[in-house]
Amino acid sequence: NAALRILTRREHSILELYKKLILKFTDKASKEAIKKCIENNWQSQERYMQMLFEHLVNQCYGPRKIALEASKKGVKAQYYQEMMDSTDFVEVAVKFLAKKIDPSVDLSFEDKQKILASLARRGFSNSMCMEALNTYLDFVSKHIVKSKLKIAIDCANGATYKTAPLLFSKVTDNLVVICNNPDGYNINN
Repeated sequence: NAALRILTRREHSILELYKKLILKFTDKASKEAIKKCIENNWQSQERYMQMLFEHLVNQCYGPRKIALEASKKGVKAQYYQEMMDSTDFVEVAVKFLAKKIDPSVDLSFEDKQKILASLARRGFSNSMCMEALNTYLDFVSKHIVKSKLKIAIDCANGATYKTAPLLFSKVTDNLVVICNNPDGYNINN
């Protein structure tokens, strides 16, 4: 009965349910209750993962974050891989950017770097972050008049060696880039 009461509130993974039951019942009783819940289809890893997946995507999280959360809850990849494959995570990242960035505000380079870092922390791969940023900047650049200024940037062979030229090329056609060939040892040279 305790397992059923827990499951009536919301879906739980098997691991979550076990952790709640073990606080009040023996290991054997907890496992038997979970087995009965699964047999009666009261607990379903598929349903739980669908709920978790939809929640995290609606909160604009990327595939790495989803896989991490599923792992923490004891859900194997077989339950979410199909959903991952059918989701356009670049679109999810662009949705996040549209929420986070006010297109009427002129962003500094540091602001753009913080936004990329924010996407990465939300579980998007580097390529997804770059593609989402490009998509968003293409959308926003339709509203920006390119500058005739000559802009020079020194990437210091660091983390921004790809993003900085990309960002500034949206603002000017007259761009000079130096130190954008990192080899892992020449940072800040």
